[in-house]
Amino acid sequence: MSWYDSARRQAPVIAKPLKNEPPAPAQPQAPATGSAQCPTGMPTRDEFVTAPGKGPNILPMDVPSLAMQHSQQVADAYRAGGAKAATTKLQELVQAQPALDTAYVNGLIRMTQPTLQQVGVELGVRVSKDQDDSKKNGITRDSLNALAAVAERAGPEGQKALGKALADGLPDSKQLNQFDDVLEDMKYKNPLGAVLLGGATVTELHASGKQEAAKKLELDHKPLDYQGQWKPGQKLSEANNAHATNTQRDFNKAVEEGKNWVEGDLQMKEGGGMEMNHKEFDPKLPFQEWLAKGKALGVGVKIDVKLDAFKDDTVKKEAAVKDMVNQVVASGIPSERLMFSVNATEAKWIREALGDKLPQATMGINAPDGALTSQTAEAMKQQIAENAPRPVSVIVRYMDIKNASPEVIQALKNENATISVWNDPGDISPLIEQADDVVSETKKLKERGVDGMIDIRESHSWAVAAGKSKALYEGAKDAASDVKDSLVSGFKSSVSFGKWS
Repeated sequence: MSWYDSARRQAPVIAKPLKNEPPAPAQPQAPATGSAQCPTGMPTRDEFVTAPGKGPNILPMDVPSLAMQHSQQVADAYRAGGAKAATTKLQELVQAQPALDTAYVNGLIRMTQPTLQQVGVELGVRVSKDQDDSKKNGITRDSLNALAAVAERAGPEGQKALGKALADGLPDSKQLNQFDDVLEDMKYKNPLGAVLLGGATVTELHASGKQEAAKKLELDHKPLDYQGQWKPGQKLSEANNAHATNTQRDFNKAVEEGKNWVEGDLQMKEGGGMEMNHKEFDPKLPFQEWLAKGKALGVGVKIDVKLDAFKDDTVKKEAAVKDMVNQVVASGIPSERLMFSVNATEAKWIREALGDKLPQATMGINAPDGALTSQTAEAMKQQIAENAPRPVSVIVRYMDIKNASPEVIQALKNENATISVWNDPGDISPLIEQADDVVSETKKLKERGVDGMIDIRESHSWAVAAGKSKALYEGAKDAASDVKDSLVSGFKSSVSFGKWS
């Protein structure tokens, strides 16, 4: 049970004021009158008090001390500038911490719940009053964008709390003014933030019974499943992998396409540290940030270990691989959402670094390039045994398995491994000319016994052109050879006929 679910089972309480003032000297208290007190729940910045029964019960749970300290800064920001100031401060504090410090982010969200409830009410009032948000200092737009950035660093509990704060403040109406417009625009500018914040808001609107508002937002946002997009027990054959997510642009594309696995190429960064890099032109995502995005989205994370900077230095490469493993372990990503794409030596280093940690992480062992044979299967047999009982998937190229026999495919699995397949869209043979070919070839591979991650993509247009040109050339060459053979044969026949006549 999450901290938030626990909170909702407790007796409702009135949230404490955002800032504790020095106590006044003890004296008899006069009964409060209606004229001397604002109505409970009104969104005034200085006198706001959460309505009884509506606010979350902040339980005395373990919260990082830094988060406790910073929560007051968010409360002070709300007093000074309302929703926009508070959410901007929250984003600033979150992004100043390491990308994978989920405990801090969840703790800060937990401690700022009274303020977040106020933010939700303020944005809800703007919706109800149809207030214009198209100006440069748009309160709704800037507040939602800031909260989306926070959701990207939060865990499921934090994402749920953000969604609930917004859902509680929204009216149950199909007319959401510019609230839904901002979230729709976010789908193109920050798809990950839109999936998390928009999805959490939809989920919490449904939970609170606000079905009209939920249906409106659900036109553009799927309800967020706090259990993640890749769950324990799912088969690797169900993976829908984004082959390259080394840049923000590529990661955004994976989110937009609804991929449930993301893959990146691990390299050393100039000046130190690690990044995801396959020689793209766009800025590369730092390794920690890439892990954080995959973790927040709840998808499978496949790390293709390259580390080309150390290809000629085994000692440094081993140290780098083991450092990578330590970072992955510390990330908190569940082991069933992890896969390493490595060679036999790198797999050995990873096993040594992991010990008994991450028992369900899949070890993807790349088979040697070339046509698959019984000798290939025999060579991989040892790798499968050495990595047991951890899940193993033998990774092969599409060009190498396309014509492999069912017997070789079964031998390659050795009863204990799956087979995963990928292709290079730049290969001129075999070609995958259109999306329908991807579907049909994937189906054929599964029918032949491929039961791991199938990650084949459409061939590049230039590869298709080159492949067809080569095929025409080879065809013409074969035809010319046939003509030549025919002429030679005819000539020999004529000579033979003349000789015997």
